[in-house]
Amino acid sequence: LGQLEYRAIRVFVTFEAEKDQRRVLERLTVGSVQAARNDHSAVSDPKYLFRGNYVLSVSEALEPNTILWMSLNSKFIQRLRQQGLTTICTLLGIVAVAMIVRLVNEFKPKATAYTIAAANMIFPIVAKEFGKLESHSNEGSKQLSLYFKIALFRFVSTAVVIMLITPFTSTLEEKGGLIPQVYAIFYAEIITAN
Repeated sequence: LGQLEYRAIRVFVTFEAEKDQRRVLERLTVGSVQAARNDHSAVSDPKYLFRGNYVLSVSEALEPNTILWMSLNSKFIQRLRQQGLTTICTLLGIVAVAMIVRLVNEFKPKATAYTIAAANMIFPIVAKEFGKLESHSNEGSKQLSLYFKIALFRFVSTAVVIMLITPFTSTLEEKGGLIPQVYAIFYAEIITAN
């Protein structure tokens, strides 16, 4: 492995003292747009250009234990594709659960709330498996993606689907109306584990 050449993706620099880190960040930090355009005017002194020609994108690093080292070299397009695919799978899951809830509501309305609660219980497990298919540079990004998928799924399956399957004319009815169904969902969520 020592004979192979590796292209540097990111460079992490450690400092003995925090004041040295602050001084380096103060002198080398430029905007992300200027770094992407290699805008030499963004750098205060030409001696801070890398190899005399390149503007570095310098920022304070995350904690070492939050960086997903094996995913650092994944390209932006690759990450976008992976996250897009898992988001599409999440949306398809929402549609599938909505159809199941609608069918259950037609045959046994009292079981609708438990169907929604069960879906809300099962989907986080599925979302974690989706997360294994995605490349993220750090743990925070990975957790944000997981949170987004679970929050979207639960919001739509709990709030939107029940509103869509309840006919507008029976919204205020005591049986089969929106308020009794919301009550049933709350009750089902209380007695099932999150």
